[in-house]
Amino acid sequence: MFSNYFKIAIRNLRKNKVYSLINIIGLAIGIAGFILITIFIKTELAFDTFHPNAERIYRPVEIQKPRGVDIQHVAVTMAPLAEALKSDFPEIEQVTRVMRSGNVFVRKGEMAFYEDNSACTDPSFFDLFKVEFIHGNPETALNGPHDVILNREIAEKFFPNQNPLGETLELEFWFGKNEYKVTGVIENYPENSHLVFSMLANIDQLDAEYSDMMNNWDSNFLATYVLLKEGTSAAQLEEKFPAFLDRHLNESSWNTGLEMYLQPLTEIHLFSDHIRFQTYNNNQGSIDYIYIFAAIALFILLIACINFMNLSTARSVKRAREVGIRKVMGSQRKELIAQFLGESIIISFIALILAVGLAQTAIPFVNEVSGRDLVLGEQNYAFLIPVLIGVAILTGIFAGIYPAFFLSAFRPIETLKAQFNIGPKGRSAQMRKLLVVTQFTIAIALIICTGIVINQMDYIRNKNLGFNREQLMYLPIRGEEESNSIEQLKSTLAENPQIISAAASSGQTGVSGNQSTRTVAGTNGEVSLMMRISYVDFDLINTMEMELVDGRNFSREFATDTSQAV
Repeated sequence: MFSNYFKIAIRNLRKNKVYSLINIIGLAIGIAGFILITIFIKTELAFDTFHPNAERIYRPVEIQKPRGVDIQHVAVTMAPLAEALKSDFPEIEQVTRVMRSGNVFVRKGEMAFYEDNSACTDPSFFDLFKVEFIHGNPETALNGPHDVILNREIAEKFFPNQNPLGETLELEFWFGKNEYKVTGVIENYPENSHLVFSMLANIDQLDAEYSDMMNNWDSNFLATYVLLKEGTSAAQLEEKFPAFLDRHLNESSWNTGLEMYLQPLTEIHLFSDHIRFQTYNNNQGSIDYIYIFAAIALFILLIACINFMNLSTARSVKRAREVGIRKVMGSQRKELIAQFLGESIIISFIALILAVGLAQTAIPFVNEVSGRDLVLGEQNYAFLIPVLIGVAILTGIFAGIYPAFFLSAFRPIETLKAQFNIGPKGRSAQMRKLLVVTQFTIAIALIICTGIVINQMDYIRNKNLGFNREQLMYLPIRGEEESNSIEQLKSTLAENPQIISAAASSGQTGVSGNQSTRTVAGTNGEVSLMMRISYVDFDLINTMEMELVDGRNFSREFATDTSQAV
């Protein structure tokens, strides 16, 4: 019976090539869009889930309540916090700290480069996070204060075709320059992690030169992570935090009144919109976008299904006489429904095959637009194959269920005499009108959403940044020698008639800046705030044509301006 249905379905598809092609292409485009969005959503939801103990890893987040300003959530913590948490709470199995070190000047003989995304951490980092070692032992790789671990890309750049263990590199961090021994090489860290680094050094090296900062409960500059013991409730542990903070924060601390909670590792990527300052959140996403994209995926699939239903019911005249003959020959209604649904599912599976090809072709473009590394490959097959088979079956059933029931309901005598009602007042026409209205409503909604996104992007491109970005060039100056020659460089640039003005800053305005806590005078007394700070010279505000709302610019006429702020 089923083989007969299949033969009839294939025969009808071949007989009506144009109709079949339109249906298949329409469904294929809809399913391809669904596939791409599904892969994107899966990639977003999978951030940081590859760690073996991901469900037990948390990031402490502070709730700061400075006087006179809004409450702010901050995922930048003080250095002593990690050890204090492990010491005070037996529920915590392990802790680690990660400090973003920014650009590092790396030299090996005559070869020298600036490398981004360096970090300093504790040796316990590998007890929490999964890192694939190519060379070296994670248990000993960061035991020394001047040990360094390189990722594959950096290792191949400085030590091509060799094992670099035991080799030395000269590294210049923001906190100093020294010779470092390579004690490990790791695979490039996965993109689906909120952490990002190309080299890791031991954070304990800061103890010698910056012991005050490393033991200061008022200085927030790194991220802390904790691994809870199995069976430990994060909520119950959080209930003990107020007493813990009271023990460790002295009365003069600006952090008095501070609260703290634990954010699950797997929620950092999508559930951090409320956090103002973060040490790390590579390619931060938002759960709101996931909901929006999920709705768009369903709408795209729904439009394709409605289009299929419209075309199927519109062809009812050509299929009506076939239905009448089959009923006269003794076919039951359920058999006719099974046949029409079977045809619909076959079309859906053919469209699925085409959709996979379309999705594979479109992935490079989607990656370029989204900034993600989406892959329709083996790592997604285990998830996608059952999902796509289910989508094909459900799409076929949903798209074909109304045409199947509609056609199978024809009465044999009426169909053979061509007396059935499919005119403008018939049920078929009314249903098609409803489907068309639904289709256009969804399409208009998607067009409106697209317009909103375009307007938002236009706003981002044209928003007043507080300075004039036209004819403005940013030139990174790195290295101690270069930094000490800024004034000489500015004098040289001033000799060029095409350069109107030049200024120096510790970071790119609006992009970088040191996160630090500062106490400022407010209307209700002193207020301590976490803020981004850039150290600039006297010419920056004028060079960037910034508009002062109040006060004045820095001036060389006032010697005290070197210790003032705007």
